[in-house]
Amino acid sequence: MFFFYLKNALKSMRRTPVLTGLLVLVIGLATATVGICFQTYIAFVGDPMPHKSDQLYHLELDIRNPSADDNAHNILFNKMPHKLSYKDVMALKKSDIPTYQSANFLSRLAVFPKNKDLRPFKSYVCLCHADFFPMFEVPFKYGGPWNKKADEPPEPVVVLSEEMNQRLFGGENSVGQTLTIEDRAFTVVGVMDAWRPRPKFYDPFTAKSGVGLISGIEEVFMPFHFLEEMETRHYGSTHCFATASNASSFKEWLQKECTWMYFWVQLDTVAQKAAYLGFLKTYGEEQVLSGRFHRPLPARILTVNEWLEKVDVTEGGVQFLLLVGYLFLIGAAVNLIGILLGKFLARSPHIALHRAMGATRGSVFLTHLLECEFVALVGGLLGVVLNQFVGASLNRSIVGRIFERFAVEDVATVLIVAVIAGLIAGVYPSWRICRISPASALKG
Repeated sequence: MFFFYLKNALKSMRRTPVLTGLLVLVIGLATATVGICFQTYIAFVGDPMPHKSDQLYHLELDIRNPSADDNAHNILFNKMPHKLSYKDVMALKKSDIPTYQSANFLSRLAVFPKNKDLRPFKSYVCLCHADFFPMFEVPFKYGGPWNKKADEPPEPVVVLSEEMNQRLFGGENSVGQTLTIEDRAFTVVGVMDAWRPRPKFYDPFTAKSGVGLISGIEEVFMPFHFLEEMETRHYGSTHCFATASNASSFKEWLQKECTWMYFWVQLDTVAQKAAYLGFLKTYGEEQVLSGRFHRPLPARILTVNEWLEKVDVTEGGVQFLLLVGYLFLIGAAVNLIGILLGKFLARSPHIALHRAMGATRGSVFLTHLLECEFVALVGGLLGVVLNQFVGASLNRSIVGRIFERFAVEDVATVLIVAVIAGLIAGVYPSWRICRISPASALKG
């Protein structure tokens, strides 16, 4: 019986191919719009590492001084500083409890390509430890990360992003090649494969300011301790507490109570986490006794999702974009109701004849509803194609890939949305046409 209704629905669609095509196009555009909005939303607010986000922790230390000098900062944030000071990072790095641990901060340094056809340029550089790469599961196209021995004293090695390798070496295997950064020669030990965590959780504030979010990840990664050797300045915000006076040297400035770098650890077990919390508690208490810290419980760790919730990477514009997508879908469904109602009522005499020959209201209703659902399904498939086309076009027009290819579950979601839209649009017109009185329609 189902196939009989489906056969009748297909016949009805073939009678008005132009109108059927219009319906398919409307649903396709609606589902594509929802898909693009949803992908953008997920890119900003989704869990970037769902399989291990509860094992990665961001560290925070409350070095705020309740003195009058810091009132403006306290009022502005009313929460613990997001970043750590250099000397706290150096102290915390001595712990051997975490599976992996790394500090990271962004700088902007001059790159002098080996290829004389390329002009020198400023590049975004991430200074981090060797543990950064296995901790965040960074994929590699060529080579790999530097080893821990290259961390300190720092060896002149770098890892390039896929885009930087394309720019400097034409996308070829550049492991072993050299390039000059500022006044030093560095050897390439690895080239990353496509890796763009969304949101960019390990450094979300540079992402929110435009670095890393639209522009992709940093272009060069180098050992953290070139910070001291090259006197590398942080590219971004730095907040100082109680000791913001000018320092006579870079080395002296590093000892100031200024926060400007992130610190991440990986704790795989409950026992590991408990031990590390004990280590942090002891460190915090020691700093309180020394007079550096002024607040109780000055140390804590946050999982990836807790950290993202705190820094609020979900800006209102992104949430509004998702709302716009769903409103567009609802608007399309409402307009489809009018189109379908006009199409079905135009066939009233034909339907009345079927009713007079014994067709039940239920069979008429199901036939027309199946027609709506089939159109919606085809429109959903068109929406998937349009979504990928628009996403690929946007990826080419900006630096960095926000829109990735749909997974199977994403395609299924889009098709389900299309079917629901078809159901919403088709119920009322199908109900109206099945309620027509055969006698009155034949008389008309």
